[in-house]
Amino acid sequence: MSTYVQETASGRVPVAEPGCKLPARRVAVRVAHSRRDTLLAGVFTSSRLLLCPIDAQAAAQAPPKPFCAVVDQVPNWAFSTPWQEDLINFAGGKTWYRYVNYVPPANSGLFGALQRRYSPVPAGKLPVLVVSGGPGLPCSYLETLELMAGVGRQVIFYDQVGCGNTFLASNNTCPPANQLTLDLYMQQIDALRGRLKLDMCHLYGQGAGGMLALSYAAAKQGKAGGIKSVTVGSTPGSYSQLIRDRKQALQRLGPEAEQALLAADDQGNIDISSSNSSAAAAAAQQYTQQYICRSPAATAAAPLGCVRSALQRQSQPVYAAIAGSRYFSAGGALANWDAADLASSGGLQDLPMLVSRGEFDEVSEPSAKQLADLLPQGQLATFKGAGSYVHIDAWEPHLTMMEQHICLAEGSEPPGTAR
Repeated sequence: MSTYVQETASGRVPVAEPGCKLPARRVAVRVAHSRRDTLLAGVFTSSRLLLCPIDAQAAAQAPPKPFCAVVDQVPNWAFSTPWQEDLINFAGGKTWYRYVNYVPPANSGLFGALQRRYSPVPAGKLPVLVVSGGPGLPCSYLETLELMAGVGRQVIFYDQVGCGNTFLASNNTCPPANQLTLDLYMQQIDALRGRLKLDMCHLYGQGAGGMLALSYAAAKQGKAGGIKSVTVGSTPGSYSQLIRDRKQALQRLGPEAEQALLAADDQGNIDISSSNSSAAAAAAQQYTQQYICRSPAATAAAPLGCVRSALQRQSQPVYAAIAGSRYFSAGGALANWDAADLASSGGLQDLPMLVSRGEFDEVSEPSAKQLADLLPQGQLATFKGAGSYVHIDAWEPHLTMMEQHICLAEGSEPPGTAR
């Protein structure tokens, strides 16, 4: 039996680990049309508003499968697990968040006291705060991490300034480009931690989100600032190394694809697949399927895949400000980012860090190893058959290793592994 899934007549269904069984009970939750639709400020808002017309039509006709389609149906524990979606004030707008396995604070009255009394969260398990990448992607493409709730873990997602539901909740506004800095996004994490009273937590960052998570942990001096551990997915040792890795990966696709994508990239297209050149669009699709996400269901138009949906909703202003307007050249706020600079500051030395990547990742193994070797407690894991999105392509071994890593960092009992 696996930690996260079991085979049934209706397909692969997530399960809670024995000993961490979530009690069946009614809870007060906000019900939306799908897992990526949100009730914001009293107005029902659909993610389809930000999709291209073809994908919006496909999404309406075929609802998305749960958890980025890695399982076939939403498990019972997902419906009985308490969760909260809400907004906080930040940077002149709102920040949207989703808190899975939410436990009300001590001053929340009788109902909150009952929820705390029967909380499915085992003692000693700290929350995981999820930092999305892109830059500019909404957090919906990381929803497989919700499956950690099946073993009693609290998981908190949020959309960054200018992105996804945060953008919608802020009256469809994004701060000016000169305000979209790493400092702003670190301040947003601070605001979220303050509101949710995350005095001690784990960080998970994917891609550029890993760079942000490490920058934040270093600024907070690791454990001294309440960061118990960091897990990063497809994050290199430096941004300049990432660009070199991308160019090498592009070369392996052949000269025709390389020429088409570099020509489109030279035009400053943030979404290189939107180029008028059909050759560039085909090459971009080939690059994505080879190196980024190798799961056809996650990139499908119908039922709408979580990766395709997130890419359609990616914030171009945020991408331009943080990573520049080109994919194969360094630019933006991350252009000079180097984890060695963070390590030399001493703020990461006591921090357990798991660096994960896929076998076919655009981030090369030497680049990921360079990052892992920077810290005394750094660890590298490469997942067979996966691209950059190991949380989808190799979701089960990835979640299992991640849970074991953070249990070791916090001193809690790890869940059982496959047996």
